[in-house]
Amino acid sequence: MITKEGQSKDDIGIAYTALSGSMAGVTLWCLVFPFDVIKSRMQVQGNNSFVKTLKDTLRHYGPSGLYKGLLPTIIRSFSASGCLFITYEYTKKFLNFVW
Repeated sequence: MITKEGQSKDDIGIAYTALSGSMAGVTLWCLVFPFDVIKSRMQVQGNNSFVKTLKDTLRHYGPSGLYKGLLPTIIRSFSASGCLFITYEYTKKFLNFVW
């Protein structure tokens, strides 16, 4: 999608690498966040089961309760994942060049 014909994925540039990493991080957290909310509530409440904690959360807050606090996580993930992808890809290029 990002690469042109005859271009390798390693040649997309720093901006597209950062954007790809950022979008991957945001997508991950949008999918995983409800489970993280339930896990955090279980840790605070003590010995409740996953299903009981899920039911209590849905009863008290509705489905949106599973996404409380998502925006700060997305903001953090967008920048952190972008930096991580850049660091990984350029470190990989450097090590391939050296070895």
